[in-house]
Amino acid sequence: MKNKYLKYKKKYIGPMIIILMLNIVGMIFNIFLPLMFKYLIDKIIAKENIDFMFKFSMGIIFLFIISSLFDFLSKKWYCSVLIKFEKEVKENMFNYIQKVSMKYFKTKSKGDYISRIINDVNALIQIFNDFLYPCILGSISLLCVIIILFKMQWILACYCVLSIPIFMFTSRYFGKKTQIISKQLKANMSEHLEVLDEGLSGILLNKTFNYYDEEKKIYSENLKKLLVSSYSLLMNKLYSKQIFMLTASVFPIIILISGGYMIVNDIITVGTLVAFISYLNYLYNPVILLANLNLAYKEAIVSYKRISEIMDMPLEEETNDFSISEDIVCVHKDKEYKSKIEFKNISYSVSDREIIKDSSFLIEAGQLVAIIGKNGIGKSTLFNLMLRIVEADKGEILIDNIPISSMNIYELRKLISVVPQDSFLYSTTIRENILIGNNKATQEEVENILNTVQLKEFVQNLPENLDTKVVLRGSNLSGGEKQKIVLSRGLIKQSSILLLDEATASMDSSSECILFDTIRNLKSKKTIFMITHDMRNLYFMDKIIFLESNGKYSVGTHEKLINNNENYRNLYEGVNVAKLIY
Repeated sequence: MKNKYLKYKKKYIGPMIIILMLNIVGMIFNIFLPLMFKYLIDKIIAKENIDFMFKFSMGIIFLFIISSLFDFLSKKWYCSVLIKFEKEVKENMFNYIQKVSMKYFKTKSKGDYISRIINDVNALIQIFNDFLYPCILGSISLLCVIIILFKMQWILACYCVLSIPIFMFTSRYFGKKTQIISKQLKANMSEHLEVLDEGLSGILLNKTFNYYDEEKKIYSENLKKLLVSSYSLLMNKLYSKQIFMLTASVFPIIILISGGYMIVNDIITVGTLVAFISYLNYLYNPVILLANLNLAYKEAIVSYKRISEIMDMPLEEETNDFSISEDIVCVHKDKEYKSKIEFKNISYSVSDREIIKDSSFLIEAGQLVAIIGKNGIGKSTLFNLMLRIVEADKGEILIDNIPISSMNIYELRKLISVVPQDSFLYSTTIRENILIGNNKATQEEVENILNTVQLKEFVQNLPENLDTKVVLRGSNLSGGEKQKIVLSRGLIKQSSILLLDEATASMDSSSECILFDTIRNLKSKKTIFMITHDMRNLYFMDKIIFLESNGKYSVGTHEKLINNNENYRNLYEGVNVAKLIY
Protein backbone atom coordinates (compact mmCIF):
# COMPACT_ATOMS: atom_id res chain seq x y z
CA MET A 1 0.00 0.00 0.00
CA LYS A 2 2.81 2.38 0.87
CA ASN A 3 4.44 1.78 -2.51
CA LYS A 4 1.18 2.66 -4.25
CA TYR A 5 1.25 6.10 -2.66
CA LEU A 6 4.91 6.86 -3.38
CA LYS A 7 3.93 8.23 -6.79
CA TYR A 8 1.65 10.79 -5.12
CA LYS A 9 4.45 11.83 -2.78
CA LYS A 10 6.89 12.34 -5.66
CA LYS A 11 4.35 14.15 -7.83
CA TYR A 12 3.08 16.63 -5.25
CA ILE A 13 6.15 17.22 -3.07
CA GLY A 14 7.40 20.10 -5.29
CA PRO A 15 4.19 22.17 -5.31
CA MET A 16 3.70 21.51 -1.57
CA ILE A 17 7.17 22.85 -0.74
CA ILE A 18 6.50 26.03 -2.76
CA ILE A 19 3.14 26.50 -1.02
CA LEU A 20 4.84 25.96 2.35
CA MET A 21 7.44 28.66 1.57
CA LEU A 22 4.71 31.14 0.59
CA ASN A 23 2.91 30.42 3.86
CA ILE A 24 6.09 30.85 5.88
CA VAL A 25 6.68 34.28 4.33
CA GLY A 26 3.15 35.34 5.23
CA MET A 27 3.52 33.83 8.71
CA ILE A 28 6.72 35.83 9.41
CA PHE A 29 4.86 39.09 8.76
CA ASN A 30 2.07 37.99 11.13
CA ILE A 31 4.46 36.96 13.90
CA PHE A 32 6.11 40.39 13.98
CA LEU A 33 2.83 42.35 14.04
CA PRO A 34 2.39 42.20 17.87
CA LEU A 35 5.98 43.43 18.33
CA MET A 36 5.15 46.36 16.04
CA PHE A 37 2.09 47.12 18.18
CA LYS A 38 4.32 47.06 21.26
CA TYR A 39 6.73 49.51 19.64
CA LEU A 40 3.83 51.71 18.49
CA ILE A 41 2.39 51.93 22.01
CA ASP A 42 5.60 52.20 24.05
CA LYS A 43 7.81 54.26 21.75
CA ILE A 44 5.50 56.35 19.59
CA ILE A 45 2.10 56.85 21.24
CA ALA A 46 3.63 57.21 24.71
CA LYS A 47 5.93 59.99 23.35
CA GLU A 48 3.05 61.57 21.39
CA ASN A 49 4.94 61.42 18.10
CA ILE A 50 1.88 61.91 15.89
CA ASP A 51 3.65 62.27 12.50
CA PHE A 52 5.72 59.13 12.92
CA MET A 53 2.70 57.29 14.36
CA PHE A 54 0.81 57.88 11.09
CA LYS A 55 3.74 56.65 8.96
CA PHE A 56 4.36 53.66 11.18
CA SER A 57 0.66 52.71 11.09
CA MET A 58 0.71 52.87 7.27
CA GLY A 59 3.72 50.56 7.34
CA ILE A 60 1.84 48.06 9.51
CA ILE A 61 -1.16 48.17 7.15
CA PHE A 62 1.13 47.64 4.15
CA LEU A 63 2.79 44.62 5.81
CA PHE A 64 -0.63 43.24 6.72
CA ILE A 65 -1.76 43.53 3.07
CA ILE A 66 1.43 41.76 1.90
CA SER A 67 0.87 39.01 4.46
CA SER A 68 -2.75 38.59 3.38
CA LEU A 69 -1.70 38.43 -0.29
CA PHE A 70 0.83 35.65 0.38
CA ASP A 71 -1.77 33.82 2.46
CA PHE A 72 -4.38 34.10 -0.33
CA LEU A 73 -2.01 32.92 -3.07
CA SER A 74 -0.78 29.96 -1.05
CA LYS A 75 -4.32 28.86 -0.12
CA LYS A 76 -5.55 29.24 -3.69
CA TRP A 77 -2.71 27.11 -5.02
CA TYR A 78 -3.16 24.65 -2.15
CA CYS A 79 -6.86 24.18 -2.99
CA SER A 80 -5.95 23.53 -6.62
CA VAL A 81 -3.38 20.90 -5.61
CA LEU A 82 -5.86 19.21 -3.24
CA ILE A 83 -8.56 19.02 -5.93
CA LYS A 84 -6.11 17.42 -8.38
CA PHE A 85 -4.95 15.04 -5.65
CA GLU A 86 -8.54 14.05 -4.78
CA LYS A 87 -9.39 13.50 -8.46
CA GLU A 88 -6.34 11.31 -9.02
CA VAL A 89 -6.85 9.21 -5.88
CA LYS A 90 -10.55 8.58 -6.59
CA GLU A 91 -9.91 7.79 -10.26
CA ASN A 92 -7.08 5.40 -9.41
CA MET A 93 -9.14 3.72 -6.72
CA PHE A 94 -12.11 3.29 -9.08
CA ASN A 95 -9.88 1.94 -11.85
CA TYR A 96 -8.19 -0.41 -9.41
CA ILE A 97 -11.53 -1.81 -8.24
CA GLN A 98 -12.47 -2.44 -11.89
CA LYS A 99 -9.49 -4.81 -12.17
CA VAL A 100 -9.86 -6.57 -8.83
CA SER A 101 -10.29 -10.34 -9.07
CA MET A 102 -13.99 -11.26 -8.82
CA LYS A 103 -13.15 -13.77 -6.10
CA TYR A 104 -12.19 -10.89 -3.81
CA PHE A 105 -14.53 -8.27 -5.28
CA LYS A 106 -17.57 -10.24 -4.10
CA THR A 107 -16.38 -10.15 -0.49
CA LYS A 108 -17.75 -6.61 -0.09
CA SER A 109 -21.04 -4.96 -0.95
CA LYS A 110 -21.54 -2.27 -3.57
CA GLY A 111 -22.46 0.24 -0.86
CA ASP A 112 -19.19 -0.53 0.92
CA TYR A 113 -17.15 0.24 -2.20
CA ILE A 114 -19.06 3.48 -2.79
CA SER A 115 -18.55 4.54 0.83
CA ARG A 116 -14.81 3.94 0.63
CA ILE A 117 -14.36 5.81 -2.64
CA ILE A 118 -16.40 8.81 -1.51
CA ASN A 119 -16.41 9.08 2.28
CA ASP A 120 -13.03 7.58 3.16
CA VAL A 121 -11.11 9.43 0.46
CA ASN A 122 -12.86 12.65 1.50
CA ALA A 123 -11.81 12.02 5.11
CA LEU A 124 -8.16 11.78 4.05
CA ILE A 125 -8.45 14.91 1.90
CA GLN A 126 -10.01 16.76 4.83
CA ILE A 127 -7.15 15.99 7.18
CA PHE A 128 -4.76 17.45 4.61
CA ASN A 129 -6.95 20.48 4.07
CA ASP A 130 -8.01 21.32 7.61
CA PHE A 131 -5.19 20.04 9.77
CA LEU A 132 -2.00 18.56 8.42
CA TYR A 133 -0.70 21.48 6.37
CA PRO A 134 -1.91 24.22 8.77
CA CYS A 135 -0.31 22.24 11.60
CA ILE A 136 3.10 22.25 9.89
CA LEU A 137 2.92 26.04 9.76
CA GLY A 138 1.39 26.13 13.23
CA SER A 139 4.29 24.16 14.68
CA ILE A 140 6.80 26.59 13.20
CA SER A 141 4.72 29.52 14.39
CA LEU A 142 4.33 28.00 17.88
CA LEU A 143 8.09 27.57 18.31
CA CYS A 144 8.79 31.15 17.19
CA VAL A 145 6.08 32.60 19.44
CA ILE A 146 7.29 30.69 22.55
CA ILE A 147 10.84 32.03 21.99
CA ILE A 148 9.52 35.60 21.60
CA LEU A 149 7.29 35.31 24.68
CA PHE A 150 10.14 34.09 26.90
CA LYS A 151 12.34 36.92 25.67
CA MET A 152 9.61 39.46 26.43
CA GLN A 153 8.65 38.24 29.92
CA TRP A 154 9.48 34.75 31.13
CA ILE A 155 6.97 34.62 34.03
CA LEU A 156 3.97 35.39 31.78
CA ALA A 157 5.41 33.00 29.19
CA CYS A 158 5.41 30.20 31.78
CA TYR A 159 1.69 30.80 32.44
CA CYS A 160 1.05 30.45 28.70
CA VAL A 161 3.08 27.24 28.33
CA LEU A 162 1.34 25.63 31.33
CA SER A 163 -1.87 25.40 29.28
CA ILE A 164 -0.29 23.23 26.56
CA PRO A 165 -0.31 19.92 28.55
CA ILE A 166 -4.06 20.36 29.13
CA PHE A 167 -4.65 20.50 25.37
CA MET A 168 -2.42 17.50 24.73
CA PHE A 169 -3.97 15.32 27.45
CA THR A 170 -7.51 16.15 26.24
CA SER A 171 -6.53 15.33 22.67
CA ARG A 172 -4.99 12.00 23.66
CA TYR A 173 -7.96 10.96 25.79
CA PHE A 174 -10.66 11.77 23.24
CA GLY A 175 -8.50 10.59 20.31
CA LYS A 176 -8.73 6.95 21.45
CA LYS A 177 -12.51 7.18 21.62
CA THR A 178 -12.65 8.88 18.22
CA GLN A 179 -10.86 5.99 16.51
CA ILE A 180 -13.25 3.39 17.97
CA ILE A 181 -16.39 5.39 17.15
CA SER A 182 -15.13 6.34 13.69
CA LYS A 183 -14.52 2.71 12.74
CA GLN A 184 -18.09 1.83 13.68
CA LEU A 185 -19.44 4.90 11.87
CA LYS A 186 -17.66 3.97 8.62
CA ALA A 187 -19.07 0.44 8.77
CA ASN A 188 -22.58 1.76 9.46
CA MET A 189 -22.24 4.24 6.60
CA SER A 190 -21.33 1.47 4.14
CA GLU A 191 -24.28 -0.60 5.34
CA HIS A 192 -26.57 2.42 5.03
CA LEU A 193 -25.57 3.01 1.40
CA GLU A 194 -26.24 -0.64 0.63
CA VAL A 195 -29.71 -0.53 2.23
CA LEU A 196 -30.45 2.72 0.39
CA ASP A 197 -29.36 1.23 -2.94
CA GLU A 198 -31.46 -1.90 -2.41
CA GLY A 199 -34.49 0.14 -1.37
CA LEU A 200 -34.36 2.31 -4.49
CA SER A 201 -33.43 -0.54 -6.85
CA GLY A 202 -36.26 -2.69 -5.50
CA ILE A 203 -38.92 0.03 -5.63
CA LEU A 204 -41.00 -1.96 -8.16
CA LEU A 205 -40.93 -5.01 -5.89
CA ASN A 206 -42.03 -2.85 -2.95
CA LYS A 207 -44.99 -1.60 -4.95
CA THR A 208 -46.11 -4.96 -6.32
CA PHE A 209 -45.87 -6.74 -2.95
CA ASN A 210 -46.99 -3.77 -0.81
CA TYR A 211 -43.66 -4.05 0.98
CA TYR A 212 -43.63 -0.38 2.01
CA ASP A 213 -43.92 -0.85 5.78
CA GLU A 214 -41.26 -3.57 5.96
CA GLU A 215 -38.86 -1.59 3.76
CA LYS A 216 -39.53 1.53 5.82
CA LYS A 217 -38.72 -0.41 8.99
CA ILE A 218 -35.47 -1.79 7.53
CA TYR A 219 -34.35 1.67 6.43
CA SER A 220 -35.41 3.32 9.69
CA GLU A 221 -33.49 0.81 11.84
CA ASN A 222 -30.39 1.12 9.66
CA LEU A 223 -30.59 4.92 9.69
CA LYS A 224 -30.92 4.88 13.47
CA LYS A 225 -27.69 2.85 13.79
CA LEU A 226 -25.90 5.32 11.52
CA LEU A 227 -27.16 8.39 13.38
CA VAL A 228 -26.36 6.92 16.82
CA SER A 229 -22.72 6.39 15.86
CA SER A 230 -22.65 9.80 14.14
CA TYR A 231 -24.06 11.45 17.28
CA SER A 232 -21.46 9.69 19.44
CA LEU A 233 -18.67 11.04 17.26
CA LEU A 234 -20.11 14.56 17.33
CA MET A 235 -20.44 14.45 21.13
CA ASN A 236 -16.88 13.21 21.48
CA LYS A 237 -15.66 16.16 19.39
CA LEU A 238 -17.93 18.57 21.30
CA TYR A 239 -16.56 17.56 24.71
CA SER A 240 -12.96 17.99 23.58
CA LYS A 241 -13.78 21.31 21.91
CA GLN A 242 -15.41 22.67 25.06
CA ILE A 243 -12.34 21.81 27.13
CA PHE A 244 -10.13 23.49 24.52
CA MET A 245 -12.31 26.63 24.54
CA LEU A 246 -12.47 26.79 28.34
CA THR A 247 -8.68 26.48 28.62
CA ALA A 248 -8.16 29.10 25.90
CA SER A 249 -10.52 31.48 27.78
CA VAL A 250 -9.19 31.05 31.34
CA PHE A 251 -5.47 31.47 30.71
CA PRO A 252 -5.75 34.87 28.91
CA ILE A 253 -7.58 36.19 31.99
CA ILE A 254 -4.71 34.92 34.17
CA ILE A 255 -2.23 36.65 31.82
CA LEU A 256 -4.26 39.88 31.88
CA ILE A 257 -4.45 39.97 35.70
CA SER A 258 -0.76 39.08 36.12
CA GLY A 259 0.22 41.55 33.41
CA GLY A 260 -1.84 44.33 35.02
CA TYR A 261 -0.08 43.70 38.31
CA MET A 262 3.32 43.92 36.57
CA ILE A 263 2.37 47.20 34.84
CA VAL A 264 1.37 48.75 38.18
CA ASN A 265 4.75 47.67 39.62
CA ASP A 266 6.66 48.91 36.53
CA ILE A 267 7.87 45.40 35.65
CA ILE A 268 6.50 45.55 32.09
CA THR A 269 5.02 48.25 29.87
CA VAL A 270 1.48 48.51 28.52
CA GLY A 271 2.83 47.72 25.04
CA THR A 272 4.37 44.49 26.32
CA LEU A 273 1.05 43.34 27.78
CA VAL A 274 -0.81 44.22 24.56
CA ALA A 275 1.78 42.25 22.56
CA PHE A 276 1.47 39.34 24.98
CA ILE A 277 -2.32 39.25 24.65
CA SER A 278 -2.00 39.46 20.86
CA TYR A 279 0.47 36.58 20.85
CA LEU A 280 -1.97 34.33 22.73
CA ASN A 281 -3.89 33.76 19.49
CA TYR A 282 -0.63 32.79 17.77
CA LEU A 283 0.02 30.40 20.66
CA TYR A 284 -3.39 28.80 21.18
CA ASN A 285 -4.47 28.48 17.53
CA PRO A 286 -1.62 26.11 16.59
CA VAL A 287 -1.91 24.28 19.94
CA ILE A 288 -5.64 23.66 19.34
CA LEU A 289 -4.89 22.68 15.73
CA LEU A 290 -2.29 20.16 16.88
CA ALA A 291 -4.66 18.80 19.50
CA ASN A 292 -7.47 18.49 16.93
CA LEU A 293 -5.04 16.93 14.50
CA ASN A 294 -4.72 13.97 16.83
CA LEU A 295 -8.50 13.55 16.85
CA ALA A 296 -8.65 13.92 13.07
CA TYR A 297 -5.74 11.52 12.64
CA LYS A 298 -7.51 8.82 14.67
CA GLU A 299 -10.55 9.25 12.42
CA ALA A 300 -8.50 9.38 9.20
CA ILE A 301 -6.41 6.31 10.06
CA VAL A 302 -9.64 4.29 9.98
CA SER A 303 -10.34 5.62 6.47
CA TYR A 304 -6.77 4.91 5.40
CA LYS A 305 -7.04 1.30 6.55
CA ARG A 306 -10.36 0.88 4.74
CA ILE A 307 -8.84 2.26 1.52
CA SER A 308 -5.80 0.01 2.01
CA GLU A 309 -8.07 -3.04 2.23
CA ILE A 310 -9.31 -2.24 -1.28
CA MET A 311 -5.96 -1.25 -2.79
CA ASP A 312 -4.34 -4.42 -1.42
CA MET A 313 -6.90 -6.72 -3.07
CA PRO A 314 -5.33 -9.02 -5.68
CA LEU A 315 -5.89 -7.93 -9.26
CA GLU A 316 -6.77 -10.10 -12.20
CA GLU A 317 -3.63 -11.38 -13.87
CA GLU A 318 -2.96 -8.72 -16.48
CA THR A 319 0.05 -9.89 -18.50
CA ASN A 320 1.82 -13.07 -19.50
CA ASP A 321 4.77 -13.90 -21.72
CA PHE A 322 2.43 -15.12 -24.47
CA SER A 323 0.57 -12.62 -26.66
CA ILE A 324 -2.26 -13.70 -28.94
CA SER A 325 -1.28 -14.05 -32.58
CA GLU A 326 -2.99 -12.51 -35.58
CA ASP A 327 -4.36 -15.97 -36.47
CA ILE A 328 -6.60 -16.00 -33.44
CA VAL A 329 -7.69 -12.41 -32.85
CA CYS A 330 -10.79 -11.93 -34.92
CA VAL A 331 -10.70 -8.21 -35.69
CA HIS A 332 -10.21 -8.25 -39.46
CA LYS A 333 -12.97 -6.97 -41.73
CA ASP A 334 -12.10 -9.26 -44.63
CA LYS A 335 -12.40 -12.54 -42.72
CA GLU A 336 -13.44 -13.95 -39.37
CA TYR A 337 -11.80 -16.80 -37.46
CA LYS A 338 -13.46 -19.60 -35.52
CA SER A 339 -12.00 -21.07 -32.36
CA LYS A 340 -11.71 -24.65 -31.13
CA ILE A 341 -12.16 -24.91 -27.35
CA GLU A 342 -10.97 -27.75 -25.17
CA PHE A 343 -11.52 -28.34 -21.45
CA LYS A 344 -8.86 -30.61 -19.95
CA ASN A 345 -9.59 -32.08 -16.50
CA ILE A 346 -11.16 -28.86 -15.26
CA SER A 347 -12.32 -28.74 -11.62
CA TYR A 348 -13.80 -25.79 -9.80
CA SER A 349 -15.37 -25.50 -6.36
CA VAL A 350 -16.84 -22.79 -4.15
CA SER A 351 -16.66 -23.13 -0.37
CA ASP A 352 -15.81 -26.84 -0.63
CA ARG A 353 -18.82 -27.40 -2.93
CA GLU A 354 -17.78 -28.98 -6.21
CA ILE A 355 -19.35 -27.11 -9.13
CA ILE A 356 -17.31 -28.74 -11.91
CA LYS A 357 -15.35 -31.93 -11.37
CA ASP A 358 -12.61 -33.24 -13.64
CA SER A 359 -14.41 -32.08 -16.80
CA SER A 360 -12.87 -32.80 -20.21
CA PHE A 361 -14.49 -32.18 -23.58
CA LEU A 362 -13.65 -30.76 -27.00
CA ILE A 363 -15.75 -28.26 -28.95
CA GLU A 364 -14.71 -27.91 -32.57
CA ALA A 365 -14.54 -24.50 -34.24
CA GLY A 366 -17.90 -23.41 -35.63
CA GLN A 367 -20.04 -25.68 -33.48
CA LEU A 368 -23.28 -24.65 -31.78
CA VAL A 369 -23.32 -25.94 -28.21
CA ALA A 370 -26.11 -25.94 -25.63
CA ILE A 371 -25.38 -25.95 -21.90
CA ILE A 372 -28.31 -27.23 -19.84
CA GLY A 373 -28.96 -28.24 -16.26
CA LYS A 374 -30.84 -27.21 -13.15
CA ASN A 375 -30.55 -23.71 -11.70
CA GLY A 376 -27.34 -23.16 -9.73
CA ILE A 377 -25.68 -26.24 -11.19
CA GLY A 378 -22.76 -24.27 -12.67
CA LYS A 379 -23.75 -23.35 -16.23
CA SER A 380 -22.63 -19.71 -15.97
CA THR A 381 -19.47 -20.90 -14.22
CA LEU A 382 -18.33 -22.49 -17.49
CA PHE A 383 -18.56 -19.06 -19.13
CA ASN A 384 -16.70 -17.42 -16.25
CA LEU A 385 -13.93 -20.01 -16.53
CA MET A 386 -13.55 -19.34 -20.26
CA LEU A 387 -13.40 -15.58 -19.60
CA ARG A 388 -11.08 -16.11 -16.61
CA ILE A 389 -13.49 -14.21 -14.39
CA VAL A 390 -12.73 -17.10 -12.07
CA GLU A 391 -9.76 -19.47 -12.23
CA ALA A 392 -10.05 -23.27 -12.25
CA ASP A 393 -8.75 -25.16 -9.21
CA LYS A 394 -6.99 -27.55 -11.59
CA GLY A 395 -6.84 -28.42 -15.27
CA GLU A 396 -6.62 -26.08 -18.22
CA ILE A 397 -8.76 -24.60 -21.00
CA LEU A 398 -7.31 -24.27 -24.50
CA ILE A 399 -8.38 -22.12 -27.43
CA ASP A 400 -6.92 -23.47 -30.68
CA ASN A 401 -4.50 -25.57 -28.59
CA ILE A 402 -3.25 -22.52 -26.66
CA PRO A 403 -3.84 -22.50 -22.85
CA ILE A 404 -5.86 -19.42 -21.91
CA SER A 405 -3.77 -19.17 -18.72
CA SER A 406 -0.85 -18.14 -20.94
CA MET A 407 -2.84 -15.41 -22.71
CA ASN A 408 -3.05 -11.76 -21.81
CA ILE A 409 -6.38 -11.61 -20.01
CA TYR A 410 -7.63 -8.55 -21.92
CA GLU A 411 -6.61 -9.97 -25.28
CA LEU A 412 -8.38 -13.21 -24.36
CA ARG A 413 -11.61 -11.34 -23.75
CA LYS A 414 -11.35 -9.74 -27.19
CA LEU A 415 -11.90 -13.23 -28.60
CA ILE A 416 -15.13 -13.74 -26.66
CA SER A 417 -18.45 -11.94 -26.85
CA VAL A 418 -20.91 -12.41 -23.99
CA VAL A 419 -24.66 -11.84 -23.82
CA PRO A 420 -25.42 -12.16 -20.08
CA GLN A 421 -28.70 -13.13 -18.47
CA ASP A 422 -28.77 -9.81 -16.62
CA SER A 423 -29.73 -7.15 -19.18
CA PHE A 424 -27.52 -4.45 -17.69
CA LEU A 425 -27.61 -1.09 -19.50
CA TYR A 426 -25.71 2.08 -18.74
CA SER A 427 -27.52 5.40 -18.30
CA THR A 428 -26.45 6.64 -21.72
CA THR A 429 -27.89 6.40 -25.26
CA ILE A 430 -29.02 3.18 -26.93
CA ARG A 431 -26.29 3.69 -29.53
CA GLU A 432 -23.53 3.98 -26.92
CA ASN A 433 -24.83 0.90 -25.09
CA ILE A 434 -24.59 -1.12 -28.31
CA LEU A 435 -21.19 0.29 -29.31
CA ILE A 436 -19.67 -0.99 -26.07
CA GLY A 437 -19.34 -4.22 -28.06
CA ASN A 438 -17.47 -2.49 -30.89
CA ASN A 439 -16.91 1.27 -30.78
CA LYS A 440 -15.64 1.24 -34.38
CA ALA A 441 -18.86 -0.15 -35.84
CA THR A 442 -20.43 1.91 -38.62
CA GLN A 443 -23.99 3.19 -38.69
CA GLU A 444 -24.81 0.55 -41.32
CA GLU A 445 -23.46 -2.24 -39.10
CA VAL A 446 -25.49 -0.99 -36.14
CA GLU A 447 -28.67 -0.87 -38.23
CA ASN A 448 -28.04 -4.36 -39.57
CA ILE A 449 -27.69 -5.70 -36.04
CA LEU A 450 -30.88 -3.92 -34.96
CA ASN A 451 -32.67 -5.51 -37.89
CA THR A 452 -31.25 -8.92 -36.94
CA VAL A 453 -32.58 -8.72 -33.37
CA GLN A 454 -35.90 -7.18 -34.56
CA LEU A 455 -35.32 -3.89 -32.78
CA LYS A 456 -34.99 -1.55 -35.77
CA GLU A 457 -38.66 -0.59 -35.97
CA PHE A 458 -38.84 0.07 -32.23
CA VAL A 459 -35.75 2.33 -32.34
CA GLN A 460 -37.04 4.25 -35.37
CA ASN A 461 -40.23 5.12 -33.49
CA LEU A 462 -38.32 6.61 -30.56
CA PRO A 463 -38.08 10.46 -30.43
CA GLU A 464 -34.30 10.47 -30.86
CA ASN A 465 -33.89 7.03 -32.44
CA LEU A 466 -30.53 5.49 -31.46
CA ASP A 467 -29.64 8.61 -29.48
CA THR A 468 -32.54 8.09 -27.07
CA LYS A 469 -31.17 7.95 -23.54
CA VAL A 470 -31.61 4.87 -21.37
CA VAL A 471 -33.02 5.90 -17.97
CA LEU A 472 -32.03 4.21 -14.71
CA ARG A 473 -30.52 1.07 -16.26
CA GLY A 474 -33.40 0.71 -18.68
CA SER A 475 -36.45 1.49 -16.56
CA ASN A 476 -37.98 3.20 -19.64
CA LEU A 477 -37.68 -0.05 -21.65
CA SER A 478 -39.41 -3.43 -21.47
CA GLY A 479 -37.52 -6.58 -20.47
CA GLY A 480 -37.52 -7.83 -24.06
CA GLU A 481 -36.28 -4.49 -25.43
CA LYS A 482 -33.44 -4.39 -22.94
CA GLN A 483 -32.46 -7.96 -23.78
CA LYS A 484 -32.41 -7.15 -27.50
CA ILE A 485 -30.10 -4.17 -26.91
CA VAL A 486 -27.77 -6.37 -24.86
CA LEU A 487 -27.90 -9.02 -27.59
CA SER A 488 -27.06 -6.34 -30.18
CA ARG A 489 -24.06 -5.37 -28.09
CA GLY A 490 -22.85 -8.96 -28.07
CA LEU A 491 -23.44 -9.64 -31.76
CA ILE A 492 -21.76 -6.45 -33.01
CA LYS A 493 -18.50 -7.40 -31.31
CA GLN A 494 -16.08 -8.96 -33.79
CA SER A 495 -15.23 -12.08 -31.84
CA SER A 496 -14.70 -15.72 -32.71
CA ILE A 497 -16.55 -17.10 -29.66
CA LEU A 498 -20.09 -16.16 -28.64
CA LEU A 499 -21.48 -16.97 -25.18
CA LEU A 500 -25.25 -16.63 -24.73
CA ASP A 501 -26.61 -16.88 -21.20
CA GLU A 502 -30.41 -17.18 -21.48
CA ALA A 503 -30.10 -14.44 -24.11
CA THR A 504 -33.71 -14.71 -25.34
CA ALA A 505 -35.50 -15.50 -22.07
CA SER A 506 -37.40 -12.17 -21.97
CA MET A 507 -38.46 -12.23 -25.62
CA ASP A 508 -41.72 -13.40 -27.16
CA SER A 509 -41.81 -16.78 -28.92
CA SER A 510 -41.80 -15.29 -32.41
CA SER A 511 -38.71 -13.15 -31.78
CA GLU A 512 -37.01 -16.04 -30.02
CA CYS A 513 -37.44 -18.39 -33.01
CA ILE A 514 -36.21 -15.81 -35.51
CA LEU A 515 -33.18 -14.98 -33.36
CA PHE A 516 -32.34 -18.64 -32.91
CA ASP A 517 -32.26 -19.04 -36.71
CA THR A 518 -29.94 -16.02 -36.87
CA ILE A 519 -27.66 -17.52 -34.24
CA ARG A 520 -27.55 -20.83 -36.14
CA ASN A 521 -26.41 -18.96 -39.25
CA LEU A 522 -23.50 -17.51 -37.29
CA LYS A 523 -21.98 -21.00 -36.96
CA SER A 524 -19.97 -20.41 -40.11
CA LYS A 525 -18.22 -17.53 -38.38
CA LYS A 526 -18.21 -18.29 -34.65
CA THR A 527 -18.12 -21.02 -32.03
CA ILE A 528 -21.33 -20.52 -30.06
CA PHE A 529 -22.34 -21.63 -26.55
CA MET A 530 -25.94 -21.23 -25.36
CA ILE A 531 -27.14 -21.62 -21.80
CA THR A 532 -30.81 -22.46 -22.14
CA HIS A 533 -33.80 -24.04 -20.45
CA ASP A 534 -35.67 -24.23 -23.77
CA MET A 535 -35.65 -27.83 -24.96
CA ARG A 536 -37.21 -27.09 -28.37
CA ASN A 537 -33.93 -26.30 -30.09
CA LEU A 538 -31.79 -29.12 -28.73
CA TYR A 539 -32.24 -31.11 -31.95
CA PHE A 540 -30.28 -28.44 -33.83
CA MET A 541 -27.29 -28.38 -31.48
CA ASP A 542 -23.99 -29.89 -32.57
CA LYS A 543 -23.27 -30.75 -28.96
CA ILE A 544 -25.03 -30.53 -25.61
CA ILE A 545 -23.22 -30.18 -22.28
CA PHE A 546 -25.54 -31.55 -19.61
CA LEU A 547 -24.48 -30.58 -16.08
CA GLU A 548 -25.64 -32.75 -13.19
CA SER A 549 -25.18 -32.57 -9.42
CA ASN A 550 -21.85 -32.98 -7.62
CA GLY A 551 -19.85 -31.78 -10.63
CA LYS A 552 -20.95 -34.64 -12.91
CA TYR A 553 -21.55 -33.92 -16.58
CA SER A 554 -22.30 -35.53 -19.94
CA VAL A 555 -21.42 -34.30 -23.45
CA GLY A 556 -22.99 -35.41 -26.71
CA THR A 557 -25.73 -34.87 -29.24
CA HIS A 558 -29.41 -34.84 -28.30
CA GLU A 559 -29.89 -38.39 -29.63
CA LYS A 560 -26.86 -39.72 -27.77
CA LEU A 561 -27.86 -38.17 -24.44
CA ILE A 562 -31.53 -39.14 -24.62
CA ASN A 563 -30.55 -42.76 -25.32
CA ASN A 564 -27.69 -43.05 -22.82
CA ASN A 565 -28.44 -40.62 -19.97
CA GLU A 566 -31.53 -41.27 -17.85
CA ASN A 567 -31.35 -37.91 -16.04
CA TYR A 568 -31.24 -36.04 -19.35
CA ARG A 569 -34.14 -38.11 -20.70
CA ASN A 570 -36.23 -37.44 -17.61
CA LEU A 571 -35.49 -33.71 -17.78
CA TYR A 572 -36.36 -33.53 -21.47
CA GLU A 573 -39.53 -35.61 -21.21
CA GLY A 574 -40.63 -33.78 -18.07
CA VAL A 575 -40.44 -30.41 -19.84
CA ASN A 576 -42.40 -31.74 -22.83
CA VAL A 577 -45.09 -33.26 -20.63
CA ALA A 578 -45.46 -29.94 -18.80
CA LYS A 579 -45.91 -28.14 -22.13
CA LEU A 580 -48.66 -30.60 -23.16
CA ILE A 581 -50.51 -30.06 -19.87
CA TYR A 582 -50.33 -26.27 -19.97
